[in-house]
Amino acid sequence: MELGDPHPHDVAWRGQRYEYDAPLCGPPDAIAARGERVVYYGFEETRPILLRNYREIGMPMDQFIDTGHLKVICRYPEATSLEDLLVDLRLGLEELKPSLIVLDSISSIEHASSEKGFRQFMIGVASILREHGRSALITQTTTGHDDHAAPYLSTIADAILTLDYNLESYELDRTMRLIKMRGSDHATHPFRLSIEPGGINVTKLDPLSSAGT
Repeated sequence: MELGDPHPHDVAWRGQRYEYDAPLCGPPDAIAARGERVVYYGFEETRPILLRNYREIGMPMDQFIDTGHLKVICRYPEATSLEDLLVDLRLGLEELKPSLIVLDSISSIEHASSEKGFRQFMIGVASILREHGRSALITQTTTGHDDHAAPYLSTIADAILTLDYNLESYELDRTMRLIKMRGSDHATHPFRLSIEPGGINVTKLDPLSSAGT
């Protein structure tokens, strides 16, 4: 795909939310299959629904949960304080020592807190991740091309990918673009993204077809 360095520490998915978009949060199954641990924090769906969404596209997570390589924690941000979330995050990193944590989606946390509180929370998250030397995959839902939400996320993340879709075509046209890859020369053109059995598929867009979307 020529996206750039494939090993950033903190990656942020930004864009409009898709139905059954759990696979867009990365391949925790691939990481868990290597014997590494992943902790998935879900803030928008219940645990049964989240796991069902993965099964629907042929990516069942149950075996990795059973072996202890994947821990899925789902909660609504309104049910706990940001301070407690940071404490849970730190304890999870210290006890489980995961290679990757997923935060899906920080937009739910943002909507349930003040701007100042959310900013402090994200700075705290970045500090904990750097302290423990762990990678994170963070999703953020935006409306259209609205980049107002958490603009300082750009200074925290090592890589930022945006997702979008076009409703004017007969088929739903999903696209992905790499906005930032710290310290790497990366592709800047959009890619076509599709959700298929077994995960997501990303292909290079033809310049002419891209201009027409």
